[in-house]
Order: sequence, then structure tokens, then C-alpha cells
Amino acid sequence: MAENRIDVEMLKDENPWKELIERIEENNYRPLDENYAFNHDDLNLLKSISNEKCRIHLEMLPSHYTGNILDAKAVIFALNPGYDEKEEKNGFYYDPDINKIRIQHLKFDYKYFFPVDPKDRDKWENLSPYWYHGLKPLWENEKDEDEVFKKVAQNVALLQLFPYHSKEWCDRFLNLDLKTLEYTTKLARYCVQEGKIIIVARGGKHWFNLVKDLKSYTNLYTLSNPRTPSISPNNIKNNKFAELKDKILSE
Repeated sequence: MAENRIDVEMLKDENPWKELIERIEENNYRPLDENYAFNHDDLNLLKSISNEKCRIHLEMLPSHYTGNILDAKAVIFALNPGYDEKEEKNGFYYDPDINKIRIQHLKFDYKYFFPVDPKDRDKWENLSPYWYHGLKPLWENEKDEDEVFKKVAQNVALLQLFPYHSKEWCDRFLNLDLKTLEYTTKLARYCVQEGKIIIVARGGKHWFNLVKDLKSYTNLYTLSNPRTPSISPNNIKNNKFAELKDKILSE
């Protein structure tokens, strides 16, 4: 039996982050003491992991999806947003202006894959370089680099399997009975349904278990080294970087 079709209005209506979004907006875009999907995820479960490397950093805003995921041509499937002490020290996680942009992502209201963002590009590269450098091979050495950069920012999005920050990934995250994990599945199914380019960057075995028929999906790309978040000639399996780049930048 075929799975029910997923539409944009359904995804917006079922968005588990609505309550958090409202509270953060009321708090002038400053994080709360504990930031999670109110009425959807159990706080006690989120706090039940005591291992320091896997501890969920609830003091930070979750980052479930980044970029214009509903309209993007390509979506990177990853594990979860990490925790970087340098980013914490430079204020990336707590700055109200940055959090306003992150909230816009959760509302599906932001056009670009932040921090690969044409607006104040140098600032974002310095504040949060992880995906900036991971996607850089798509635009570097191009004749009209600024225009190509903008296309990448518009056409690429990121979906995290687990939306909360931690220093390291822990498989136990997937055993927590969280509604946000169900929402991850719906977003991933929507990407397949719409024929988007899917790049499985991290957690391939989990994504293949989660999303039916993903392994046989024809518009799928995987990384040679999942520990290196680089969309580059040497890191796209089967020498398909040029093909992938052409698809992302095509009109």
C-alpha cells in the first residue's frame, strides 16, 4: 500500500517547533534555559543521557533543518547538530540576531542555507565555518563566484536526523520516544516524494532504515568519507561530483 502523500501545508501545520518559536520570539530571540519541542518531546528523556560527550545541550536552540528545505533542489541528510566550544565562545549559539535567523529556518521562512548566506558572507564564514567550508568546492574558482555562491545558498538545505546539539553522536538518541523524530521522517519522505537531490552525509544506515526505498532512490549521493563534511570531487562516491554540481547549479 502506497504511503500517503505529504504536502507543504501538512508539514507547516504539524511543525513541532511552534511553541518554542513563539517563546523565543517573546524572549527577544534569546535562548531559554531549556530549549526543546514543547508538547512534543519529553524533557526527562532529553535529560536522561548522562554521558558528557552525548549530553544534549538544551541551553542551545535546536537546529533540525537549515536552508529553504521545502523548496531546495538538494538536501543534505546528516546526524545531528554538534557542539563546538569555539562557536560557543564566539557567541554563535546565543546571539539574538543569529537566533532570529535560526528561528526563521524553523518557520520555513528563510531563503538561504545559513551560514552559507550571501548576506554578510565573511561574518558567517568566521562564526560557523563547518558547512561553509564543506560546500566551498561547489563555488570556488568559478568565474562568477558570488553568483554561484548565491545559487548554492538557495538550492542546498540540511536535514538533521536528530535536532538537538551534542558534542558527539549517540545511537541511543534514536531510542528516545520523541515526536521530532517522527517529523524528521516526514521531512525526509517529502524530499524523496518531490524528487530532490539527496546527499547522505552522515548516518547512512539510520537514514536507510528510516526512509523506505531510500537505498534504491535514483537521485541519491553518498560520501566516501562521512566524517569529512565536504561536498567535493574526492568525497562524492563514484566520481559523481561534477554531475551533482551541475544539478545543484542548473536553472
